[in-house]
Amino acid sequence: MTRLAIASVVLAVICLGAVAAHTPLIATSIKVGWDDSGRVISQIRTELHQLKDPDALRLAAETFASLEQRSTEANARYIVYFYTALAALGFALAVIGSLARSASKLTIVGETPQTMARAYWITVYRSIRDQEAFAAYARLAGPALQAAGGRFLARGLPARVYESGLDQRAVLLEFDSVAQAIAAHDSPGYQQALRALGNAADRDMRIVEGVE
Repeated sequence: MTRLAIASVVLAVICLGAVAAHTPLIATSIKVGWDDSGRVISQIRTELHQLKDPDALRLAAETFASLEQRSTEANARYIVYFYTALAALGFALAVIGSLARSASKLTIVGETPQTMARAYWITVYRSIRDQEAFAAYARLAGPALQAAGGRFLARGLPARVYESGLDQRAVLLEFDSVAQAIAAHDSPGYQQALRALGNAADRDMRIVEGVE
């Protein structure tokens, strides 16, 4: 569940708790109707004109007491509406947050996710003239290429050759993309390895993009 969904649920629970705390006031507001403002004003004016009569004074007092009760009941209604609206908003946000999180994990039917093709670094050694220089190159090149994201898949002499194949040493590395393979070749670490190799070997090196 996302943070938005959690916060929304907490808000909804708080609002429902507030409504529950005002249950007596809510129950009273349900039993008694709410007079419109015009009728209330009319009653007040009528009672004010009769204040000279003791009975009228008593009646006015009862009327105003009734109006005060109804005002309290109206406030109770506003409390119900306010907290209920907040609770509904909280639950709506919780649902939206959960749906958004679920939607982000869905894959549209029939749509194939776009993935970048991997790249393969292929080196074939036609001849090695200086074994010491080649060993120095190997000590530097391996860690440098692996640090740049390369993964050695095969290296060494072929197990068997066919057609015009030659019995020559080959190295095969995998990278996540052509750009990553090129960056590995141009990295300072691998360039140092190339300087160590110098002209010690005659080889064919190429980067090939994989099939998606």
